[in-house]
Amino acid sequence: MTPDDAHRANPPAGYRWIAPLLLMCALVVIHTWPLAIHPAALSSNDNADAQLNEWILAWVAHALPRDPIHLFQANIFYPANDSLAFSEPLIVPALLGAPLAWLGASPVLVFNVVMLLGFALTAFAGYLLIDKWTGNRTAAVLAGSTFAFNTHTLTRLAHTQALHLYGLPLTLLALDRFVSTGRTRDAWLLAGWLTVLAYTSGYLLVFGAILVAVALLARSPEWLSRSRVIGGRLAIATVAAVVAILPLSLPYQRAAN
Repeated sequence: MTPDDAHRANPPAGYRWIAPLLLMCALVVIHTWPLAIHPAALSSNDNADAQLNEWILAWVAHALPRDPIHLFQANIFYPANDSLAFSEPLIVPALLGAPLAWLGASPVLVFNVVMLLGFALTAFAGYLLIDKWTGNRTAAVLAGSTFAFNTHTLTRLAHTQALHLYGLPLTLLALDRFVSTGRTRDAWLLAGWLTVLAYTSGYLLVFGAILVAVALLARSPEWLSRSRVIGGRLAIATVAAVVAILPLSLPYQRAAN
């Protein structure tokens, strides 16, 4: 094998990640055209859900650095309490767009940028998972792009939580590594990605928990012989995730009651 052949067979890590990420960004522009040419003006404000999500992103960016304890006591439906809990929290997407909001960007611009980021990150996360499983970059690109750009997502542009799905494949990737290695670091990553799902959408947390349960069941022959180590570290990670998610769940419980 010549040096050129070896380079093609084992490209640099940067090429393996950066090139697909740039491709995913280009696909975002294509699938949402012409949004990218004027994201501050083009909008879906004829849709009430888009207006709601714009407000949620703006409120979280406004209230979180000022009064995080009372984040869910939002400025709608007075005198109702915990009014942010009447919908999805969108805290993770809001944090992605918060720097723009803090610099004075309009809610429309922030909403559109967060939408584009959601598509790109979701596609890239899907790529990372399938690349890890197959080692085939072409298959990974196809899987990641299909995961992000499909009938469901492309007809729900107003729903931020439906586009920020990157936590699902990354949860599965963390679990895959944890089952394979049993490392504490991977257990913490699993807890972290479940927390990201929760702070994006309650539905995504449910989907993530089901993913974990099904994956553990499917791969039980691989970890049952190490059940003491795997089970102990998984239990610690679960407790950590529950503790991290608890402050989020309390306003929803109060609102439901």
